[in-house]
Amino acid sequence: MFKSIFNQRWSQLNSFGKSKILNSSYFWLFFVPIAAKLLVKVDDISIDLFYSKLEICLELPFSWKLFYFSSICFSVASFIYNLKCPKLIKEFNDFNQYGITGRSGIQLKEFIFQIIKDENEIDNYLKYLNEKTDVRNSFWNLREKADFMHSNYRKICALLYFSGFILFFIILCQNLLYVISASFK
Repeated sequence: MFKSIFNQRWSQLNSFGKSKILNSSYFWLFFVPIAAKLLVKVDDISIDLFYSKLEICLELPFSWKLFYFSSICFSVASFIYNLKCPKLIKEFNDFNQYGITGRSGIQLKEFIFQIIKDENEIDNYLKYLNEKTDVRNSFWNLREKADFMHSNYRKICALLYFSGFILFFIILCQNLLYVISASFK
């Protein structure tokens, strides 16, 4: 199981990298510490309600700490994704998306230089693209190659996304258990 988690392609990490919810984790990196500092200085609140006293504890709950570490995982993973995921994969999920933007083999050549580092291989791709003019196959061949670029960064990115989800799942379970225990008191 863990082996498959770490062998994710960029195209498999793409939905996480493009997720607006996961990308909002940058906000929580700043909000949670500020909220924690504010809550440390505030005493618990006591409210009189219908002849009973309601105590509101304002201390930082454990789930906030996990939430913060989860947002760190998501933020670092998103940063790595944005930095290292090949542009061809980030911008185009498939050839239809590429074609709709009005791009052709000429624009595909720009990606060849970004993805392929070996001079001979670049020459072979350029020859193939010029001779065959089969942009669709060239797109998929190049995208396949891009999918496996930056192996260590992909593994770290996948690990961080996985860790963030595990931490978030723990928070959900803790809160569910709290609600259940509070409901049956």
